Amino acid sequence: MSIGYEKSDVSIKSIFSIGAISIIIIIAIIISVSEYFSVVKEEMIQEVTMRPVSEKLLTLHEYEAKQLSSYGVIDKEKGIYRIPIDEAINKMVAEK
Repeated sequence: MSIGYEKSDVSIKSIFSIGAISIIIIIAIIISVSEYFSVVKEEMIQEVTMRPVSEKLLTLHEYEAKQLSSYGVIDKEKGIYRIPIDEAINKMVAEK
């Protein structure tokens, strides 16, 4: 058993091959993960946009539409009344 140094050099060809294979694997992993997240993102967007509309939301929209298109008393003592939005716009345009 002799103590000394290694008589042969490291094979540059094998180091280059391992490095190239490693880079190819890393690039493939990055592309795969990127595609996976793109697919998941598209599925989430589709799920959110295709989800049925909430009954509460529909009721709120009906209430808002009624408030914007009807007359009403807000504060009788101060003389504040609600008028339809279209009429309010016409009155504002007529004043200017």
